[in-house]
Amino acid sequence: SKDQRMPSGWLAIHTFPNNKKIFCKEIQTNLLNLRYAYGSHERKEESMCGIVGYIGEKDATPIILNGLKKLEYRGYDSAGLAVIENGSIALRRDAGKLEKLITLVNNKPVSGNLGIGHTRWATHGVPSANNAHPHISGNGKVVLVHNGIVENFLELKQELMAENVQFQSDTDSETIVLLVERFLSSGKGLIDAARSTFELLRGAHGIVLISSDEPDKIVAAR
Repeated sequence: SKDQRMPSGWLAIHTFPNNKKIFCKEIQTNLLNLRYAYGSHERKEESMCGIVGYIGEKDATPIILNGLKKLEYRGYDSAGLAVIENGSIALRRDAGKLEKLITLVNNKPVSGNLGIGHTRWATHGVPSANNAHPHISGNGKVVLVHNGIVENFLELKQELMAENVQFQSDTDSETIVLLVERFLSSGKGLIDAARSTFELLRGAHGIVLISSDEPDKIVAAR
């Protein structure tokens, strides 16, 4: 269902047990529509990031990997996925081609009914495992994939660092998930925390968030 509290252009998708299959299809459609990068950096269409997400009754991992493979033609320098497995977020990511991610997953399997994946072109920070998406919150309960550029990320990062928030990457994208974590710690739910975060961002974006505390939903924003 579309959350009417979200600003125009932002989509919050909920799932409910009695309509799981229907919402699963809606989520796949909407997330695949977010595969383009929305940022002030200029790239040709075939050289933009990709986003894939899944929630439903099937194992998310092979669906995400297959979706990322279909987006390989767009070009990328790193790839990753995050799946909620047994109530916790399991993260697999690395610089390089999708085959490296597939090898990681084969060596250390992960499965679950909710997950997101990403192929990245570096704009902030060199291609590396730490800079690859998805990015996870400090408490390990929220994870994000993002296309675009946070034009005011230095200002936001300095604000968070003044609160002793620790960064694990050189990306602007990590700022978003850490802001969501901050709003969650104030008592907001995932949707409201995401909305409060989006209101602070400058630039154009495609963003997808999931939380191990709210495994019945994906928040997608464009």
